[in-house]
Amino acid sequence: MHRNQRCRYRTPTANFPTAVAESYRWKGKTPDGQAVSRVPCHAGEVSKAMHANRRITGVIAGSLFLGLVGVVPAHAEGSRNTYISDWHVNNESKRWTDGNRDGASTSVQFSGCSTDTADGFKTATLTLYKDVFGPDENHGTRNNHCNTSSWGDMSAGDYYFTLAGIFPGSTLHVKRVVIRY
Repeated sequence: MHRNQRCRYRTPTANFPTAVAESYRWKGKTPDGQAVSRVPCHAGEVSKAMHANRRITGVIAGSLFLGLVGVVPAHAEGSRNTYISDWHVNNESKRWTDGNRDGASTSVQFSGCSTDTADGFKTATLTLYKDVFGPDENHGTRNNHCNTSSWGDMSAGDYYFTLAGIFPGSTLHVKRVVIRY
């Protein structure tokens, strides 16, 4: 309904009181059967129609806003799922590229860890490196107890991690590795 249109009510008369006019939806006839020139609507229906128009306008405006501004990612810029089989100290992961388009922390998550000993898995020491010309940049070492190791938000570049140590044992197996960046 256009905003300038209003419901038209017939002027109440003695045989057609106001209460009836406000509660009865006419369909071209009054309750006593007389034909009317305009079909009025109930005030609640006008309110519903106006709210529906406002909702539609809001949805369209919101869609245009998201289309023009873009959607901010709710998760990390990237991730990779992999596994580790028969790793020894100094083994390297594959490289990944962090474009630093978000504020997500770079992290390595292990689950399903085991070693080559009967004592089981306790700790893997991981070192994060940035692949650069010349010696690669060391960004720190973290102990992973079959959980998540985080290094914070890294600058743009290519990264990888190495196995700097393992306790106990000398061979590492991890069923699931999730790298987030």
